[in-house]
Amino acid sequence: MSPGGQFLVSPNMPSTLFPRPVLRATGYANKQTAQKVATMVASLRDRGEFDLLDAVVDGKTTLFDVHQAQVQNKLEELKKMLKRVPIEPFIEPWLESCAANGLSKASVNLYRRRMQKLLAPDGEQPVVFADELTEAKILKLIPKLNVTSGTARQYLHELQSFCRHLVAEGVMGHNPAANRDIIKRPKKNKGRRRWVREDVDLAIVDAAEPEYQGVFAFLHGTSADRGDVTRLRRRDVNLNQRYVDLDGNDKSETRRRMGVPVEPWALPYLVRACEGLKPEDLVFAGLSLDAISRAHTHATKKAKVKNYLLRDSRHSYAIRAILRGAAIADVSEWLGHASLATTYETYVHFDGEVKRILKAGSGIREGEDVTSNTSSARKSGRPRRRTSRKPLASKANGSHRSPDTE
Repeated sequence: MSPGGQFLVSPNMPSTLFPRPVLRATGYANKQTAQKVATMVASLRDRGEFDLLDAVVDGKTTLFDVHQAQVQNKLEELKKMLKRVPIEPFIEPWLESCAANGLSKASVNLYRRRMQKLLAPDGEQPVVFADELTEAKILKLIPKLNVTSGTARQYLHELQSFCRHLVAEGVMGHNPAANRDIIKRPKKNKGRRRWVREDVDLAIVDAAEPEYQGVFAFLHGTSADRGDVTRLRRRDVNLNQRYVDLDGNDKSETRRRMGVPVEPWALPYLVRACEGLKPEDLVFAGLSLDAISRAHTHATKKAKVKNYLLRDSRHSYAIRAILRGAAIADVSEWLGHASLATTYETYVHFDGEVKRILKAGSGIREGEDVTSNTSSARKSGRPRRRTSRKPLASKANGSHRSPDTE
């Protein structure tokens, strides 16, 4: 086309031989302005500055932006901006590599949400380009998360993994999140010592929405965690003998717990949840981890139970079992702990009767590294010992016969 027309010819980079030309609109209806744009393009071509022209051809910028940058004498700034690498296209490949290394689907989704929250904090300018992820920027991002120190520590660990992926892809020269001289690791959360009686757990379950009552009865009455909810199948629940098998995640065998007793108060809810299901059916299908947490927070508020997190229910289950006289070895199995020492060190710090029972009957001294036979079996590759399926008896509620118990 003629220089004064509405289209001009732009060569394709990087070849110095002009391949087949690509037509691009100047974006200006005014012939005089179009002439100036065409002259600018010819000047860039004659000087061999094909980076800007190629960016127009590739859709990374427009002739309008290039012309405005020239008018404002900011062509060099535009070139630098076009060389910047956006972060967003690398997030999914990073998550795929994490999944290939054994990260569960639920954890992959958690990583994705956390990375989105970290890189786009509320009320702040989002981090778009890789060169923005500096040590100074990370130091500003972490405090804005408004999470506990332990959770902030997890965010930083995941950001370090993502930056390591960017380094491997040649996008970054070093991993800024791994610089411990500048970025100090947040402290781990202090161990929580909150537990409640059966009637409090029951009040929370009854306060929950109907579709979550079976979920919370399962969580509070079996020492299960949120991940177990999404994996539990009908074949894992033995209503007659009142126990569940918690298979753990796909990555670790150490979380597999067999024959975990169901507390009597929770059994009727599991009976209702399992009605009409086939052995391979999921008992609680279609629930996300975040939805479970939100529903639990709502239920505790409705039941007027303060400072009681979902993970505290494992403490409640364990302590109630100890107070009923359950062997520490069995409690350790039900919780999925790697050793008896882990269980002892966790619960000996609870005051009162629990501490007295543990010190009197566990046979383990505080600080002693003693592993159970089960832990040794795991390390040696021998099959795990199946724990007793004897149902837990409740002092408060007495024995309970489920509808399908003979």
